[in-house]
Amino acid sequence: MAEVWLDHPEAAVLDALEADPARSGSARAVLDVLRRIAADPGADDVRRLRFHAVGYWGVPVSGNSEDWLILWEPHETESDVILLGYLGPASFL
Repeated sequence: MAEVWLDHPEAAVLDALEADPARSGSARAVLDVLRRIAADPGADDVRRLRFHAVGYWGVPVSGNSEDWLILWEPHETESDVILLGYLGPASFL
């Protein structure tokens, strides 16, 4: 299983999401996708969108009537590490 690395902005977003009881469905959905990415980064369901300009894979996530997007990429040199490039609202989709 790969390890998911979050930069400070993404970690803060995830912490806030998990701390908000009104958004527990969104938090569960996001955490489920992060687990699926870590378990099998090559799976089709975690590579649904490709953002070629930035080199990220994208996974849309829905919960609590909110649409979120997770952008991620495999680490260049660490095969067991996934880097999160964005975790937040998917208002632009």
